[in-house]
Amino acid sequence: MDCPSTRLLLAYRRPGGPAELAPQDVAELDLHLAECPACTAVARRHDRFDAAVGPAMRAVAVPAGLRDRLLTAALARSGAIWRQTLYRYATAASILVVFALTVAGVVLAFRPAFDTDQVGSRSAMRYEAPEPAVRDFLVEADVPTTLPYDFDFALLDTPGQVGYDRIDGRYVPWVQFRLPPRPGDIRPNVAKVLIVRKSSFKLDPDHFRTTQNSFINVLAVPDDGRGVGYVIQFTTPNLEPFLKPALPRF
Repeated sequence: MDCPSTRLLLAYRRPGGPAELAPQDVAELDLHLAECPACTAVARRHDRFDAAVGPAMRAVAVPAGLRDRLLTAALARSGAIWRQTLYRYATAASILVVFALTVAGVVLAFRPAFDTDQVGSRSAMRYEAPEPAVRDFLVEADVPTTLPYDFDFALLDTPGQVGYDRIDGRYVPWVQFRLPPRPGDIRPNVAKVLIVRKSSFKLDPDHFRTTQNSFINVLAVPDDGRGVGYVIQFTTPNLEPFLKPALPRF
């Protein structure tokens, strides 16, 4: 045991100290004191001080009821501290509640009105007219911006909703619609509308006609006087899933 540890343990060796030392600590302390004159001198000073002051302290009479008064005072002080702490937390909670209610009131006050006319107009545009990017594509392709059937423009395939196919050295513009995927689908269901210019192809009935194979149906729509014909390739049994839904009756 070294000197600093010894002098720390001397306080626990003194009569009436805070706690008793373990037997092992007592043995090591006594061994060090036997070998260290400096620590022995310190221990003797502690003993002389205790011998002089201890009896005087023990001779002072303890007032009757002092223990109970001290305990009562300590409990009262503890209760006051708890009440102050609780009051502070309650005050903070009240402030937070008032702030939250104020914010909620402001949010509710500035809610936008639900404009059914605006929503209806947006839905109508989505169902009845191609979005601007598609319309601009058809204008640039110099073909009509309306299609031969009432397609549901909400099903425009994005990305890949417009483009060109090169057929016999000529570019044919197209617009493609896609159904939402369903469980069990092994391939996407699409309807691709090719817009064929009479200035680029002959639309004679022997070749420009409706047909089908194992995977796709081909519907030919002859020119209706606008200078184009349409070839609609679709993967469903009929074209109905790609057309605008009937409006509900109320």
